[in-house]
Amino acid sequence: MLDRYAKEKYEVAAELLDEINGEDIRLLLLQITIEVSKRNLLEEEKQLSSKEYDTTTLKRLAESLLFRIVFDKGLSKDQKEAASLVCAYAYETLCPPLSVETDSGLENYGFLNRIISSLLYYIAGYDPNAKSISNQLDSYISNINDMKSLENIAVKQLYNFTKLSMGQVKAHIQPPNISNISGFNSLDEHCRQACLYHLIKCLNELSEELCYVHPVWNRNIKINLEDLIINSRDCGQDTIMLLASLLLLFEDLLKDRAISTLKSPTMCNPNVWSIHMKRYIEEGVYFIWPPHRDALFKGLLDENTNNIIAIPTGTGKSLIAEHKIISYLQTGSVILYLAPTLALCRQINRNMEKIMDIHNNGKGNSLVIDDINELDEDRISDSEEDLILVMTPKNV
Repeated sequence: MLDRYAKEKYEVAAELLDEINGEDIRLLLLQITIEVSKRNLLEEEKQLSSKEYDTTTLKRLAESLLFRIVFDKGLSKDQKEAASLVCAYAYETLCPPLSVETDSGLENYGFLNRIISSLLYYIAGYDPNAKSISNQLDSYISNINDMKSLENIAVKQLYNFTKLSMGQVKAHIQPPNISNISGFNSLDEHCRQACLYHLIKCLNELSEELCYVHPVWNRNIKINLEDLIINSRDCGQDTIMLLASLLLLFEDLLKDRAISTLKSPTMCNPNVWSIHMKRYIEEGVYFIWPPHRDALFKGLLDENTNNIIAIPTGTGKSLIAEHKIISYLQTGSVILYLAPTLALCRQINRNMEKIMDIHNNGKGNSLVIDDINELDEDRISDSEEDLILVMTPKNV
């Protein structure tokens, strides 16, 4: 159920958030485990029904933890990331089955829970889980046809945002026309339309910030999200206020992980670095993982440093290696890249070739040594071109 990386996060959350409304966070994890077991058992017996068990305790704990993460200003970044993983798993467990016949909209419980869970997984640095949750919404979103409705536009934006389809997030809209206020009901509807418009604009800004390489993060995003939180709260739009609060937390914790504003190492040409980062964005890679971010802060790409990176599988070691290589490529450089299997060497080499295509106007080469019968050592020593040699340990 949980890998080592996740368990470490749970341990941090348990230590730092000992009690949530009087409940130990370990009780939340236990309750999640019980609910998952119930669901799996009922699915196996083809008897899955929301009436088979009571999720009241789990809902209360998840909501309490969510509001603690969002509104407690005293929590550190590590605390928020750890608690977000616990909370994301809780909301994933609470997600009811989706039906294309159900009404679409931000208030749809199945949709909202999946968006909350996905955003929290990103905040926790557990990106694959976030995408997996968003993929469950594919059929639900395909059933939405009226794209003139601000509600539907916001729903589709959130879906694309949590799938990291950033190029599809931006929506061109006109401010809502406010007229004919005949009573409180129409006033409430106008307030909701204004808040939806503001939410769409914030999602436009946030997605655009991730889609192009630039030196400084746009501070207006935070200001506009804070305004939306205040306005939606004053208008009684609790769901929009919660989504805006989560997006603000997302913006605060992920801007340090954004490829779009990742600073060039001192020994690397900033223009070359920017081209590399642009390629990652075009391939749909918008963020580095938290261990990658922490390694950068500790001097991973500093000149003349040796590093040992020990992090769990699937948390960005390959991307760390690529960034290290990009930062160190110089005229006449020879870089040795070891991988345990020939198949992996070939896979790595494809990425190395992409790096070489950009570096020094394509002057350089990447070779899988295991695929070469005889290596010309004179060619390496005399070459003024950069070389990346990818091989299994037996060829060292």
